[in-house]
Amino acid sequence: MDVAVVASADTDLIPAIDEVTAHTPVLVEVAGWHNGKWGQRLNAPAPKVWCHWLTADDYQAVGDATDYNL
Repeated sequence: MDVAVVASADTDLIPAIDEVTAHTPVLVEVAGWHNGKWGQRLNAPAPKVWCHWLTADDYQAVGDATDYNL
């Protein structure tokens, strides 16, 4: 794998990110919510972590309106 995407900014995932980047050349990218009130970057010490901010408009653009309860 070349890139791992973590869809969370929870700091409890930092050990997993550190483990992956310590043993592989994989690039880790974090997708986190940014809404004006919240938008703290996941501050992982790994040098290969890149953060992408997602907004409510981003969510609406990729949302799945399928009703899976059928």
